[in-house]
Amino acid sequence: MHFAEPFSMIVAIVAIVMITGLFRDMIKRRHDLSASNKDLTEIKQRLTSIEAELADIKEQIADFIIKTN
Repeated sequence: MHFAEPFSMIVAIVAIVMITGLFRDMIKRRHDLSASNKDLTEIKQRLTSIEAELADIKEQIADFIIKTN
């Protein structure tokens, strides 16, 4: 491909723009995926905390039932 030809130069520029756009999209998706993974980790931590609180409440209810009987 000779860059002296105008059509070849246009094709090369279009190809570079398309490849640049693909790289930009890949980087954006990777960033979105990292944010999603971070959100998922936070949700898992919250669920673990809620499970612990529920276990404490269950234990308190059991203690209350034992004391009232």
